[in-house]
Amino acid sequence: MNYENHMEIKLAHLERDESGEIIAIQSLIDHLMNTAKYAAEIGKDIDCYYLSFLLGISHDKGKAKGNFQRRIMGLHNKSVNHSSAGAIYLRHKIENIKLWGEIEKRGLREAGLRREILFYVITAHHGLYDTIGQGQNILGNFVSRINDRMGSEEDKIALEEEIIPFVENELEPAINKELGISFDELILRALEELNNITMKIEDLISDDKEAYVKKRERKVYEGFLTRLLLSILKIADCFDSAQWSEKNKITPLTKNDLSDIFTAYHHATENRAANFSENADSNSLNKVRTQLSDLAQEHALEQSFGISQFEMPTGAGKTETGLRYGVNNINKFKKGRLIYTAPFLSVVEQSAQSIKDVVASENIKNISGDEFVLEHHSNVINDEDEHYSEETEDETEIDQKLYLPRSYITDYWDAAIIVTTMVQFYNTLFAGKSANICRFCKLIDSTIILDEIQSLPVKHIYCFNLMLNFLSYIMKANILLCSATQPPFDHKRLDYPIKFSKEKQVIPSNENLGENAIDYSVFERSQVFPAWIPEQNCEYMELTDVLELLSEQMKWANSVLCILNTRAAVKALFEKTQDYFPGAKVVYLTTNLCAAHRLDSIQKMRQELKDMRTESSPKQPRKLICITTSLIEAGVDVDFDIVLRSVTGADSIEQARGRCNREGLLKEGGKVFILCLKEDNTDVGLKDINERGKITTAFIKKQVQEDNKPLDMKKLTNDFYQKYFLENAKNMIGKIPSLKSSALELLSTNDSKVKAA
Repeated sequence: MNYENHMEIKLAHLERDESGEIIAIQSLIDHLMNTAKYAAEIGKDIDCYYLSFLLGISHDKGKAKGNFQRRIMGLHNKSVNHSSAGAIYLRHKIENIKLWGEIEKRGLREAGLRREILFYVITAHHGLYDTIGQGQNILGNFVSRINDRMGSEEDKIALEEEIIPFVENELEPAINKELGISFDELILRALEELNNITMKIEDLISDDKEAYVKKRERKVYEGFLTRLLLSILKIADCFDSAQWSEKNKITPLTKNDLSDIFTAYHHATENRAANFSENADSNSLNKVRTQLSDLAQEHALEQSFGISQFEMPTGAGKTETGLRYGVNNINKFKKGRLIYTAPFLSVVEQSAQSIKDVVASENIKNISGDEFVLEHHSNVINDEDEHYSEETEDETEIDQKLYLPRSYITDYWDAAIIVTTMVQFYNTLFAGKSANICRFCKLIDSTIILDEIQSLPVKHIYCFNLMLNFLSYIMKANILLCSATQPPFDHKRLDYPIKFSKEKQVIPSNENLGENAIDYSVFERSQVFPAWIPEQNCEYMELTDVLELLSEQMKWANSVLCILNTRAAVKALFEKTQDYFPGAKVVYLTTNLCAAHRLDSIQKMRQELKDMRTESSPKQPRKLICITTSLIEAGVDVDFDIVLRSVTGADSIEQARGRCNREGLLKEGGKVFILCLKEDNTDVGLKDINERGKITTAFIKKQVQEDNKPLDMKKLTNDFYQKYFLENAKNMIGKIPSLKSSALELLSTNDSKVKAA
């Protein structure tokens, strides 16, 4: 085809070969309609079909300008702003007296007043920008830069001479053919959906809070809504702009594809659960694990969306039970994706492998089930490579770079199960890179498992709580907060608590279970002691004291796990332990080691520990000592006779305890010793760990009696949470001293009018 003869067609994209000849084109009408339909398909799951369609049909109207058409044909290389025209046209329509009268008649005035949300989404679809106007960083003098973007003389002329004729003559007939309604009616239906969402947001805001707290909460949710709509628009735009060219074609997973995958996964998880249940009666620990798994499945089949606590003791099989929950929940309610996240790489890597092991047995359209599981963390992806550079201000250049899918599956989380770190998950919720924003809408109608939730830093609590509320009640996600012990995220003293579901607990209390109560005593497999004498003035231990403690305990024990707070202390103790125990195998683990090396060491160590437990030979096994940072303390399936833990928060000590006599095979039980090691200095650079350690130490002193009884860990953990968590509520806003502001303020009212960097 001779594309040079089709200048009368308004183009969105074109492709040239090496000689410069045009070999493929996409018309602007096709691009706008395709983007609108794909956006609407995403938006319908959260009841904003028309709103998403409106954004999709509006985003690239500026490409109808003759100046853009000349640029795309190579007649000049000047930058052309094509993202503002759609917002300008939408403002022209909404502020028209006739249409505004109909808006008020339908009771949509409040939604109409929030029209700047739509304007921002359209004008920011090629890159975020600050909403404070140039030179307006003055307290009490907030001027919207949205108006700056939509106020150029060139765009005003283009509106009358090019955009309105294009919409009336070409775009509106296409909309009418697709939806059977006019552009005005599309706007009205979109505003009705926006109105419904804002009413849901009002329902989320507590009536018993002070006015400024409610104002901030409302503004935060409106910001999250803006991000959500922008995510829907960007991913629809990216998808269609990659599809039109054969070179860039991609095949994303549809809702039907996901349904087929999770049907197969359901078969795999239920078979595994049935096989485990058949052999559970011979072991009291496995019997309780089966009971917990079955209770979790019951909850999964009852709750489509909401936020629940998933508290299971360490060693109860949380990862596989969580997988079973997620698969059952998605399969029952025909939801979207399963997102599993944890704060530690070691936990993520192990959990990813466990999940793949379960689902790999299923064959889905001649593809192994584990191929639909995506790992997304720093060991498998380079963040700097994600998506495209946003440094240029030339929208045409951005438009061309945006649609080269370097890794569509990773950039846009186009998988059935995503296993990721809390850092990557947090980026998806809050970060400004294009790939992060695009991924956000993939959380719509998902099931999200947040493992080891107790490790979330206090400074992030309020923003995170508000985001979880939004994900659940606006985006219809079903969220599980998982850990053996959990802070009171919904405490009445918090200004911004989590809004838990009516069925808050995945595992009901024994009081509610009655005669089917769970025998949690099977998880009491170790006792915890302070390694120092709290009554003495000097509590700090030297490395030689730790070596003597090791020597004494290893008279009966074959394996010891020693978890310290700093890499320097780990290195120092490792070197001395090698000399002190020349006949033992001493393992060194920190994040200084590459991921493959760490994982290999953990797998070998796990096998050696297993062999120690099952070895029938009378020959004394070789002693094993692992000295590590906290990377192994939570979620990693290892089983030691003795655990030494440098003092930190009581919740972390409880997690470390889960690595001691994990399978309950030691008749006398395992032992956990809390160290107060001078070499493990957290005063500099680790202030949070230092503070947590001091609080824990104070409560240990209160507990310890002269008869040296084991510590009551449940009481210690509860006391710790009440002191550390609730008394630090003022720090949950995410203070940013350099800006004299906080993350919560910047995401809401921005009272200080801080401008983006």
